[in-house]
Amino acid sequence: MTLQDLIAIANEAYPDDMIALNFNPYTCTVRRPKGDHLAHFIVRELISTFEEGLATSIQLTKAIRAVHTAAGEIESVEKHLQYALSMLDIPNNEVALHLTSESEPINKLLENRLKETSSAHITERITHP
Repeated sequence: MTLQDLIAIANEAYPDDMIALNFNPYTCTVRRPKGDHLAHFIVRELISTFEEGLATSIQLTKAIRAVHTAAGEIESVEKHLQYALSMLDIPNNEVALHLTSESEPINKLLENRLKETSSAHITERITHP
């Protein structure tokens, strides 16, 4: 199996040939994003998992694992956004007040929380590559 074969399989499932549009078949590299950042991300993931010379079954298994992991992360974000939306319906709850407030203290709190999360994620990547 070639990288082009793997990209072609993914492209069959993705709408509007966006996978193919984000892949350069001559250089086997990702192109600049062509209007669909998810397709671009998938191409990058497929390229990063591909290892020349491995059996087709191993190539497909590695690609499936990468896509499955990404899908799980996207699903987690979706669920959290749905949770935040559901909190808006509960009067006077703290989450809804934070999400709907334009006040400076709330914005600072959210900014600090994002910075802490980003810092923790960077530290984790450094200590657990």
